[in-house]
Amino acid sequence: MENKLFNLDSNKPILTYALTAINVVVAFIGFFAGPEILLELGAKYNPYILQGQFWRFVTPVFLHLNLIHLGVNTYSLLAIGPAVEKFFGKVKFLAIYLIAGILGNVASFAFSPSISVGASGAIFGLLGALFYVGIKYKDILEQRFMTSIVVMIAMNLIYGFMHSNIDNFGHIGGLIGGFISSYSLGLGYSDKLTFKKIVVFCILLILVIGGILFGFLNPQT
Repeated sequence: MENKLFNLDSNKPILTYALTAINVVVAFIGFFAGPEILLELGAKYNPYILQGQFWRFVTPVFLHLNLIHLGVNTYSLLAIGPAVEKFFGKVKFLAIYLIAGILGNVASFAFSPSISVGASGAIFGLLGALFYVGIKYKDILEQRFMTSIVVMIAMNLIYGFMHSNIDNFGHIGGLIGGFISSYSLGLGYSDKLTFKKIVVFCILLILVIGGILFGFLNPQT
């Protein structure tokens, strides 16, 4: 089954390393320029999105507030990314990462007035992808590993709700985006298009568009 499901072009998680490098480089640009530059570089800032700056649903994924923020997300990406990249292949891995990050920022725009940056929504999406693998392909992930994923998700969400400076809406949106996009894309070389995948992808589009419309109709500013 492994040959059919996994992308075996390379065993090295090249995209995980590339995304990590991009995050580090962009973060240090922000650190040297000062925190105020984050808004110019593309932080999620609702008033600007309401003016039509929709690219701010993407750019926050590559921005970080400080060294601790960068360090936590870098460690998480390096810990989770290689497994997701192996299971889904490079193109699908990148798609899951970006879709989860976008939906996380859409959820934050819809429900939180706070300025937001960070890759955590996308990383929660990778956890959602692993959760999908554990449910769909029980023979791939051991039960104890699946349990650890669930515990990790639960603990991070609980921690987020206990601290007002953490954008948990972004985390939840990313988690949902990662799970749904994983279902729609399928593992590795599993490229067969099915009616279920189309329906799931449509649900994903509805969530993104619906979240943006909700944010415009009920602005969190």
